[in-house]
Amino acid sequence: FRTKADAVAAMNQVMADHEPPRIWPSDPLSIRQVARGWLERKTAECTPSTMAAYRRSVGRICDRFGDVRVGDLTVAMVDEFEHDLLDNGSAGGGALSAKSVEGVHAVFHQVLDDAVRRGAASSNVAASAAPPRHEDDVMTVWTPDEVRAFLGSVRGHRLFPAFFVLLATGFTRGELVGLRWADVDLDAGEITIRRIVSMTNGQRTESVPSPSARRTVTIAQRTVDALDERRVSVGNLSVDQPVFEKRGGGELNPESLSNTFRRLVEHAGVSPITIAGLRHTHAALLFRAGVSPLVVSKRLGHSTFATTQDMYGHLIPPLRDPHLESFEQSILDPQP
Repeated sequence: FRTKADAVAAMNQVMADHEPPRIWPSDPLSIRQVARGWLERKTAECTPSTMAAYRRSVGRICDRFGDVRVGDLTVAMVDEFEHDLLDNGSAGGGALSAKSVEGVHAVFHQVLDDAVRRGAASSNVAASAAPPRHEDDVMTVWTPDEVRAFLGSVRGHRLFPAFFVLLATGFTRGELVGLRWADVDLDAGEITIRRIVSMTNGQRTESVPSPSARRTVTIAQRTVDALDERRVSVGNLSVDQPVFEKRGGGELNPESLSNTFRRLVEHAGVSPITIAGLRHTHAALLFRAGVSPLVVSKRLGHSTFATTQDMYGHLIPPLRDPHLESFEQSILDPQP
């Protein structure tokens, strides 16, 4: 080129010719189209139960905005929609909890973020919306006395080892039900999580856990003994056989496990908690025993320590370091 200005002009033309076509807000793409596209892309990376929750949220969004063009959506429209959900957002037309509305908002935010990234919208108006806030539920956990009372009450029950393992490992219900004997190494004192079982629309489904949830957890001798007792009671078994089965054999239904647990808790006379409360109790008692929060985070399969901090920060005791005394001495005491 004869001049730098000519070269820059040519460069800009080449860049314009090769830039992907941008779709501006006037484009006729609807909320329904971008939401369905987002759902299709999420399917490969989410569990069936998570996808079912996403579909419910997308359904609520599309019921209100399905035919609205992405570029015509405003912050005021999103605000009004989310506050209306509080009054009549449930499946039966009744009120929806603030926590559930926050879930819908999170999905709406992701859908519009995806639309902006793909050029289907110029901005994400959900990012400026103000969904109703909810107060976090108070986490109920058992004391050591309640743990002992419950285990003593169910000692003769066929699912005693299952509840013992939940308390000793912090596994989720789906992780426990998904265990096969090939996942259990009693000699090494280890259990590996390789699958998660869930119920979606009444159907039992298995999924592969996320990289952080796919983990190996160490177990102490009493847990080893409980599992060994379970193995002996089963008799002849294959490595692919579930560790915990329904009465008479066969795959255990996660919801049936929860229902059985609820009845046993009532009979034991301890504080009412859900089966997920055993996981929270595991974490709380580990903190109380002085186990490192980082170790607890890894045992629970959290993707980041920030997740553990958000959930259990109020239970984590202050970190104490034996070197604090020497530190203060070095900066406060006069030097010889």
